[in-house]
Amino acid sequence: QVSEIALSAILPIEALAGCDARLFVRRNGNRKKVWIAAQSGSLRVNEVETPMSELYDADTIEIGDAKVRFNRVGDDRPPDSNQESEL
Repeated sequence: QVSEIALSAILPIEALAGCDARLFVRRNGNRKKVWIAAQSGSLRVNEVETPMSELYDADTIEIGDAKVRFNRVGDDRPPDSNQESEL
């Protein structure tokens, strides 16, 4: 089971324009949390520049020339969540 993957492994390398980030899963009890962390270049989640963020359903990820939507049905972002909260 893969718990971490680089965006460059799943998106066209040209779209990343020399940037990269990694997606990873962490468990908190019996709840899985999906995170993204910049490896090189600028990373934006929901138009906010951040080095790392937990991802929720319908979040927008921007890196390099790529803009993608993260989908995880039923995992909505809490209204008071901070994108750079602790792991």
